[in-house]
Amino acid sequence: MKKTKTFLAIGLSVSLAVWTVMFGFQAQKAEGATLKTISDTLSDSDLGVGANHTVRLTTPTGIAAGLTITYNLPSVTTTTGFASSSVIALGLLDFDFMIGTTEQTVTTPGGCSGATTVGIATSTTAATSTITVTICTSNSVSAGVSTTLRIGTNAVTGGTGTHQITNPSTAGSYEITIAGTQTDSGSLQVAIIDDVTVTASVNTSFTFTISGVNSGTSCAGVTASATSLSTSTPFGTLSTTVSSTLCQTLAVTTNAKNGFTVTVQADQTLTSASGADIDLFVDGNATSVPSTWVAPAGTLDSEATYGHWGISTEDSNLSTDTSSSSDAFVSGSNYKYVGDFVAHARSIFAHTGPADGSTADKGTTKVAISVQIGALQEAANDYTATITYVATPVF
Repeated sequence: MKKTKTFLAIGLSVSLAVWTVMFGFQAQKAEGATLKTISDTLSDSDLGVGANHTVRLTTPTGIAAGLTITYNLPSVTTTTGFASSSVIALGLLDFDFMIGTTEQTVTTPGGCSGATTVGIATSTTAATSTITVTICTSNSVSAGVSTTLRIGTNAVTGGTGTHQITNPSTAGSYEITIAGTQTDSGSLQVAIIDDVTVTASVNTSFTFTISGVNSGTSCAGVTASATSLSTSTPFGTLSTTVSSTLCQTLAVTTNAKNGFTVTVQADQTLTSASGADIDLFVDGNATSVPSTWVAPAGTLDSEATYGHWGISTEDSNLSTDTSSSSDAFVSGSNYKYVGDFVAHARSIFAHTGPADGSTADKGTTKVAISVQIGALQEAANDYTATITYVATPVF
């Protein structure tokens, strides 16, 4: 009996999130302090594309009712700043704001009131676009409490945002300053890049690289079936009798005090032009709790069981570093897999301090992508998906 084989190629794009910095900021107001633990995570740091922002900061002094926080982005109509038109287009649904862990009601700032209400407005000048958050009457931010501003389609409280801020079209580091009528102030850097490797130094350092792994290399408890590249994992023709695994090496070098997290997300399940697909592990269920690899069930007329693919990691400290039991991929010599990496980004590598780019579980790890099909998997020679890695350090 002949064995049915299916061809698979996975394209890989890399999106690197921003890095943030904490450094001395010359105070402009009396009795002001430097904001702490400032970070801005972008959903996409590619050139000239729309991206969500998640800006977190902690105010040492606190913010009284009626005072404002301003987020000032370099924003011009050329390629050297964030597109001012995209900032002006933002509406109230495009913002979420949290004080500590409490979601706030977002409204217009004029005369706003309420113990859990903030006003948000946008404005632009020739060189700067500003988002102003007003702490409404009866509301406040206590000293030492963090705030989180979500901008874009990641704003989901009271409705889902529909607009994003357009990135600059020129690669580089861009400074965002945070001020307002509050007494504290600070600044951070975001990186806009179009390459796999990003390096920056503004009193800080951060480098994230992805490398291919040769065929025959031990990876996540198995042997790599073929050689991968930094930007692709070409599986070739798949057998119906065994699983196939390709691997990539992730490396982070940084002096970030609070470390970093790397996530992975696919744009779709493995899909051919004919509409046939190889479903997510296990049997199309997109397993979110890491589980031991099993073959697809291969039940006739149950298409999701014909084949599946999943992702694992060698980072044995991941669940500790992320404080999440759902990130426990390694149990002794057993490496487990998940399938929930299409609907949302999935943590795959992390550390809570500086990284040297070479120490296992702290500066480097290998990620395994495994695929297994049965005899019922639909034939096609163009199964494809694109994977995006996002690295976010916190200084």
